[in-house]
Formats: sequence, C-alpha cells, structure tokens
Amino acid sequence: MTTRLEKYCGSVNAADILAGFAIDDSDVYQEREYRYTHRETGRQFTARRLRHLRGKSRFFLCEMRPNGRMLEVNEHGDITRAWDEPRVEETDSCVAPNELLATLQTMGIDVDALAFWGAGCSVDSIYHESLEICAQSIAQVLNENVRYVSYRLQRSVAR
Repeated sequence: MTTRLEKYCGSVNAADILAGFAIDDSDVYQEREYRYTHRETGRQFTARRLRHLRGKSRFFLCEMRPNGRMLEVNEHGDITRAWDEPRVEETDSCVAPNELLATLQTMGIDVDALAFWGAGCSVDSIYHESLEICAQSIAQVLNENVRYVSYRLQRSVAR
C-alpha cells in the first residue's frame, strides 16, 4: 500500500523558471541544454536547443522521470551497484507528479540514488520556438500537477 503525501507547490510562474534554468553547453551539433529542477517537488525538466536551418533554433522540452533504477556511487562518481526498486513505478502510477518524490522519501526510498529518464527527439516530438515557451509549459504542468508530454499524441496523416 502506498502512502499518499499531498504536496502543494503553490503558484509557479514562467519568469522564475526561466531565471532558474541551469545551462549545459555541448560542442556536439552546437546544442545547448537547459536544466530546471523545481525545488519544492524535485521535478526535473530539460530543454535542448537545436540549431535549425538558417540559424534558427528550436527547443525540445522533456520531463525527466525516475525509472525505478537505483544507483550506488563511490566518491569518484563511479557506479558501484545498481538495482531496480519496484515501488517507484507502483507509486508513480498512484500519486500525482508533484507528490511523487516526497511520497517515495516517506517510504524510505533514497531519492538521491534514483536514475531518471527523459524522452528522445522524434518526428512526433513537440518543438518550441523559444526558451520562454518552454518555461511557460513547465509552469503550466507544475501548477496543474500533471506530467509534461513531449510528443504529439495523435499524428495527422496526409491523404
């Protein structure tokens, strides 16, 4: 049985998210990745800037979610042991996204040892025109306490 923990995160605004992005630069394909972790809920998001034709950029946004894999690392950051924790997936299906990490913590699961996964870019992915739109999307899902979906649910087919 999962203990449900209500976690109210208050009202989140896009300006705070935009200011809170951490930047990771990559030389590969001239990409830049922006990371955002919501302090109150621990929810994690990444927005990857992709260079497009004629110097324009698009942004691929995804939510990083715990996948149930636990990692033990040594003082050098090397993984020394990994195992699956089935209660993570079970709890994820029973609680709202803003409550997940706090609920896992109350169950005695070390949330700092969790591995997270995101989504890959594909033809069905949603690409945003600006980092500001990414921040607005993050604020919306946090305020509505729902998961961010980074791909089109239905693809239109040309006839």
